[in-house]
Amino acid sequence: DMPGLIAGNHILIGKAGGATVQECLAAGTPMIVTQIVPGQEEGNARLLMENGAGRYASTPEAIASTLQDIIADEGRPWEGLASAALKLGNPDASRRIADFIAHLKP
Repeated sequence: DMPGLIAGNHILIGKAGGATVQECLAAGTPMIVTQIVPGQEEGNARLLMENGAGRYASTPEAIASTLQDIIADEGRPWEGLASAALKLGNPDASRRIADFIAHLKP
């Protein structure tokens, strides 16, 4: 139940894999990206960072500092990250694609 696990948490810490990033966005869960594999993950990380839905921290110290920043000011920075993630997410995208395909004429 990966979608439920991600949605049930305030933040996900991990690498910028495509499925992970998209699940986070669908759930409105911001990410702290710890690793970016060259290629596709660069775009995933850029999507998060440029839209305010995630932060980058590659060392344990940087992760701890980033978490402190995110929860500062009564969690307002986290609220901004979560709001941005939710705006980017399309939790019903699969259903919309299936509906589109179902209505195509042969």
